[in-house]
Amino acid sequence: MNRLMLLQPFFLAALAILPLASPGCMGATSTLEHDEKSVQATELFKSGKIQEAIALEKEAVTDKPTDWLPHATLSYFQWYSGQIPAAVSEAKLAATLAPKIEGLQTNTGQMALALGDYQTAISAFERATKIAPDDWTPWFGLVNTHRSSGSRTRIVSPWPQANM
Repeated sequence: MNRLMLLQPFFLAALAILPLASPGCMGATSTLEHDEKSVQATELFKSGKIQEAIALEKEAVTDKPTDWLPHATLSYFQWYSGQIPAAVSEAKLAATLAPKIEGLQTNTGQMALALGDYQTAISAFERATKIAPDDWTPWFGLVNTHRSSGSRTRIVSPWPQANM
């Protein structure tokens, strides 16, 4: 199984919880209004109409270019459909628009790791661990990236099973 396919469950799970996000728990600005285009795009995506979902979500991005949520959603759709460079670009933009959202930093790290871009992955996971030091997910990503890259850097996380 290739590395890109391994990440699909993570992205689908993230997509499922995006509508439940609230500004208070996310720590960044987003209208988080259920934009009709994004709602329709998500339904199209769930029904397997991936390219239609991408086209509609691109319209949502155009309508709200400084809102991280449409960029993140578009990134998930693109990654799933194999539009990897576009997905990475949207993920990085979402993470830039909302630098205090650990999940966006972690997703950027996961994408970079899957593509073998270890330095980008390490940077993204390090940002995520600073935002959410008690969350095991970015620590796991950071350790996994160091191991995958052959690095001998010692990582000490709050999660003893993740330390290397």
